Amino acid sequence: VHRFQSYIEDSLGSYAPRFRAENSLLEPHNHFDVATGPQGLPFEDSHYPIEIDMGSRSTIDLEQQVTNLDSADMDYLRAKGAFELPPYNLQEDLVQAYFAEVNPVAPIINRTKFLNEFHNHCVSSRLLLFAVFTAGCKACRNPLLLDHKGTNHQSARRFYKVTKALLDTGYEQDKVARIQALLLITWWWDKKDDGGRNMRACAVDAINTAQSIGMHRWDQYPRSDPVLRGLWKRVWWTCFMRDVGVATSHGLPCIISLSEFDVHFLVAEDFSEEPHVPPDQQQYPYSNAEISFFIEQAKIMEMLHLIQSEHITRFRLHSNTIGPIADRQSGGTEMEYPPGVKNIRLDYEDDYHDQSLKLLKQWFETVPEAVRYDVDDIQGHRFWPAFLHILYFTAICIRFRERAVSRPTDARARAERQYCQSRGIAAASMIFKILRNVRAHGHIYRCTGLLTQSVFNCLIFFLIEGQSLNEEVRKDARNKYSLCLNVLYEFSQLWVSASLIHRLFESLQGSMQFRKERPHSIYFDQWLPPVPGLHVSSDITNQKMRELLATEFYYAPSSTDVTGFEQSSNSISTGFTPNFSFPMDDTSPHYSQGFPENLDVEQWYDLRGIRGVYRADT
Repeated sequence: VHRFQSYIEDSLGSYAPRFRAENSLLEPHNHFDVATGPQGLPFEDSHYPIEIDMGSRSTIDLEQQVTNLDSADMDYLRAKGAFELPPYNLQEDLVQAYFAEVNPVAPIINRTKFLNEFHNHCVSSRLLLFAVFTAGCKACRNPLLLDHKGTNHQSARRFYKVTKALLDTGYEQDKVARIQALLLITWWWDKKDDGGRNMRACAVDAINTAQSIGMHRWDQYPRSDPVLRGLWKRVWWTCFMRDVGVATSHGLPCIISLSEFDVHFLVAEDFSEEPHVPPDQQQYPYSNAEISFFIEQAKIMEMLHLIQSEHITRFRLHSNTIGPIADRQSGGTEMEYPPGVKNIRLDYEDDYHDQSLKLLKQWFETVPEAVRYDVDDIQGHRFWPAFLHILYFTAICIRFRERAVSRPTDARARAERQYCQSRGIAAASMIFKILRNVRAHGHIYRCTGLLTQSVFNCLIFFLIEGQSLNEEVRKDARNKYSLCLNVLYEFSQLWVSASLIHRLFESLQGSMQFRKERPHSIYFDQWLPPVPGLHVSSDITNQKMRELLATEFYYAPSSTDVTGFEQSSNSISTGFTPNFSFPMDDTSPHYSQGFPENLDVEQWYDLRGIRGVYRADT
């Protein structure tokens, strides 16, 4: 009824009636609001002229029957084990693992309320409890969860099935709890083509439910309850981040548009669950590091959203048949643009001044002290800042990936490719150094499933770097490639997609083992380093990465030579200006199909004859 009331108020404005339900006057649609006029000022008459009793509608009995569970539903839930809890010591381990490893990434539960209820054995939402078990299972290493292979896939599957059954039967009527559960079970399964059991399907359901109760609109948020308002904000921004994460991983458009919601951004006060208690006396307060991590993660996901929308999704569509229907009708026939033919538009000139790049440069300069990370300080390693920077450098890899793997047809395109390859290889090398630290401290299993996407992009750039004419560069690329494969193998104990990507890139590793023949040229002893100013890209530092990002792309056509160009390896200037002195080192694996753009295994089958050797459903 609240959602219906909001719709009527939006449609009728000041003419909207006031509603009654079950013989009691409904509060205004945002629970604590008062009737207001233009500019938020109260109406002189705060009462609506008409009151409607919604409790007398003829369909109310039918509505209650639909929401009530029958005996068949209860039998189904019993068969799924929804009323059987694991041993309490295992429950404690699962809950502890969840709040230590999952909640910092998605703080969508009122931790204080949940933990107090849990320790008192009176959790109010069975759905939320099993959702916590599902997500926490990924982070918990209790031996009771492991199968004969040493993985927890079967345990996570059981908890997932119970949670899904509770969702499907409508056991939980609280829509906020349903949204929380849908977001949490995205931690269970990460394949794309599995009939709706994946992160994408659950994230879309969560977004739909959140929008249905007005979480995307600031005027729907409660005014008088700062704890509930903060929880709503955290839940909504988690919906946004999960949407971006699964969209980039699966090569799909984002569901949420930044221009279609007006929820204020997160502040530290949104994480206070006991606002009237001094911070040092609160039961389960959020640390500054946890707060900073989640806020900065949201900013990185905004960058990824812009990159995915403006540089991935948009340029995979045929430009003549997007937009209004009239434009599609005049854009060409099906014979001119036959179905089933991919289109990657790289004929446009990129000036590299887009909003996503500006935000990427700004973020690295202004990252808060609580989450700063030095890739060369192994002893000072902290996991959450490390993982945050993995996500950040992944965004850089994705931003420059399209041009880096392209086949240039003119001098400017070659200049752009080198500009993008150097930045992509540098970002991938930064991720490599962070992964080295994470692995040294035994933190690989603490990463979320987004790590697969990060390593996926690293392997692409290391595969490019491995085609260098210089043996030392190739050796460095092989070492980084091998570490990434090892990380994927370890990570596959938790995430299925890591196993698929590991197998596929393992088959591509052979292309890096052979010495590449040098071109016949008087300049055969000269070569271009993959990252300007560095002999090998593994020497990258935070400061060098900062300088590289600050380097602007500038291209001036030259008629001296159109076969190659040079970038100085002595220093990084404020502008990237290629000149044509000698043939460039063509770091392009010669795959006729080009590189697939996401984790969809089907796109990789034909790349090196993998079809028939490996099946995605195994």
